[in-house]
Amino acid sequence: DVLADVAVCIVSFGEAAYYAAAYESAASALAYTDAEILVLTDAVDIELPHDSRIAHLPVLTPERSSKRFMTKLEGWRACLNETEADVIVLLDADAVFVADAPSPELITLVRETDLAMVEQVRLVQLGWRKGDYWRHYCRTSLKAIDAHASPPSPENFRFFNAGFVISRRPGLERFLDWYREVARRVDFDQAD
Repeated sequence: DVLADVAVCIVSFGEAAYYAAAYESAASALAYTDAEILVLTDAVDIELPHDSRIAHLPVLTPERSSKRFMTKLEGWRACLNETEADVIVLLDADAVFVADAPSPELITLVRETDLAMVEQVRLVQLGWRKGDYWRHYCRTSLKAIDAHASPPSPENFRFFNAGFVISRRPGLERFLDWYREVARRVDFDQAD
């Protein structure tokens, strides 16, 4: 068993291209961090770098596209159950480390908070800007979570990308408990 202060949790499911991306993501974590690395997929057998710091944990496949994000969050919970690390880096398969990120440096990122994410203000592939994220949120996510809720003003809206999240264990546990409560109310027919 790997004992580390930091664990990198990589979630990859749905398509062969994501499994190849998970390989690259795991290789980058191996090269640039001293963390234990957990790879969660919907495939039992995928190619990963051979190293004792890497563990592959198959997870369930979502039955519909709108539940893909929920499956990712359940993957995060599985990651918490598999590691004793105090700090968890949650990484989508299409994200990679590009510079040294030793555990003390990663731990510093959540020294004063339980959860850290980056606001996404554009999406190059689709030409999206901040207003596009707000419209998407109002049409899909908010409608699915609470069709009667008033949307935030565009000026106060923030879209945080869940492709790279760093968290202390207690903060991630609280977030995942909150998510389970909210998920009970989500109308997935509105989210497709």
